[in-house]
Amino acid sequence: YEPAEDTFLFMDALQEELPFLMEREPRTVLELGCGSGCVTAFLAQHLRGATFFASDINPHALQAARRVFDANKVEVELFQADLLSAWRPRGNIDVLLFNPPYVPTPKEEMTSSWIARSWAGGDRGREVVDRIFPSLQEHLSAGGCLYMVALDSNDPHDIASEMSARGFRTKVVKKRKAGIEFLLILKIWRRLQA
Repeated sequence: YEPAEDTFLFMDALQEELPFLMEREPRTVLELGCGSGCVTAFLAQHLRGATFFASDINPHALQAARRVFDANKVEVELFQADLLSAWRPRGNIDVLLFNPPYVPTPKEEMTSSWIARSWAGGDRGREVVDRIFPSLQEHLSAGGCLYMVALDSNDPHDIASEMSARGFRTKVVKKRKAGIEFLLILKIWRRLQA
């Protein structure tokens, strides 16, 4: 689908996070479920020293993303994959971007069509995103961070508790009312070892 409120909120949050990101000098940036590619194209125009990758399970989304990357004259390596299943090597993602399917829906709706896969998140809207949390430890670099879109109904406090148990900090970096819900951009990064 066309970029919507969540995409624009994501780009607004990343704009505000640019000083933090530039200070970290990321080398590898990966967007999961890149959809239209707008978020990666935006960040690629601001973080010139990084290598950008984007993936989506939907071949139609990959075609749309390629058009956006070409139109914005940004270098991004695109690949089709289910989340982090095809990502090698481990431990080198400095910035991970993810606008997951976050809308709470019945489980069967999650695979009913390509378009439904982009928004249908199953129970609590967390069935897809909960699959990546266990692998963050092995995929993120020592200074790596994840930025992701969520809804209040996805229970961000529970996400923060789960990530804390895994050695990560979680912060809401941007929040905006969208209809009857609040859209959030969460930043998840490793706690520094003492």
